[in-house]
Amino acid sequence: MPQHSRFRATLEDGRYWYIGTSELRPDYLNVWQVVVAVPREDFGGIDKSINKSIIIIAVLSTVGLMLIGAVSFGLTMPLKTLGKRMSEVTQMKFSALEQGRLNRRSIIKEIANLEDTFHTMVKAFASGIRKNADLVGRRGVTNTHLASSTTNMNQNKSGSRN
Repeated sequence: MPQHSRFRATLEDGRYWYIGTSELRPDYLNVWQVVVAVPREDFGGIDKSINKSIIIIAVLSTVGLMLIGAVSFGLTMPLKTLGKRMSEVTQMKFSALEQGRLNRRSIIKEIANLEDTFHTMVKAFASGIRKNADLVGRRGVTNTHLASSTTNMNQNKSGSRN
């Protein structure tokens, strides 16, 4: 028999056995062959434990992936929404400000601070645009009055010469 060997055997009753052999030399003169046979049934508890561990690992992995997905969604959605609002503002669309959609805040402190700063900036920007429109409107009215006054004055001067 070889020095070390392992194999499986099926007995007449249909039971499986794991058998291992190893040579043992207690001294230079004697050689013993140690044979260990263990029925497969003895590993049933281990098999159940392994199966239980696999199920637990699979469940925990699934829960972990779902948790990671939820956290990822919670982080990216406020940033995606903020990006949409920024695009709207660059196109001079202030409907989000007027409809109060900029008042929504993320539960994540850093993103909420970013949203607050953006909201303040958009308010100031919209206010500046309104003030500019008012000035241009007044200047247009003033320029129109000046132009008509100047025209009237010129007509009066030319009419008095005749």
